[in-house]
Amino acid sequence: MRGAAAKKTVFCSKVERASFTAIQSQWADRFNVYPSLPLSNLIDFMSDSSLSQKERDTLLKTSVDFTLANKQLDRPILSVTVP
Repeated sequence: MRGAAAKKTVFCSKVERASFTAIQSQWADRFNVYPSLPLSNLIDFMSDSSLSQKERDTLLKTSVDFTLANKQLDRPILSVTVP
């Protein structure tokens, strides 16, 4: 990838960054807080035979803005998307 460079931030907007900071300051003592995770890291939908390939492809392209996870096991508890 010639000419590719790291982005200045992992956040898509100032609102997303401010939201992450607020969530982290409120919950980081009880949960691990992650920004910008693919939905496929949170939900095992690939083994769901009721989904069409198009639906799976859409889900594979979907991400959430923030996720709270159990501190010991990193099990997802809650995911949030900022409008």
